[in-house]
Amino acid sequence: MKGRTGKRLRQEGAINRVELTIEKYEKTLPAEKELLKLMRKEKDLPPDNIPTMEKKIKQFEKKLERAKTTLENTKKKLNI
Repeated sequence: MKGRTGKRLRQEGAINRVELTIEKYEKTLPAEKELLKLMRKEKDLPPDNIPTMEKKIKQFEKKLERAKTTLENTKKKLNI
């Protein structure tokens, strides 16, 4: 696979992978936020768990945003 056809196939494959990743993040993020709410209500948990969970949620949000940007840019280059 040389030239433009190979590049186009790679980009189309990347689009499929990124769409799956976005779907996974969109399913995971609400569950993580719900878990954080439950953790805040619990008084028995160590105090380290809540900031750790907040960092994890922020990372998921950043990953989701970056994946959407990547998908948008790749589609622009392919003119889809």
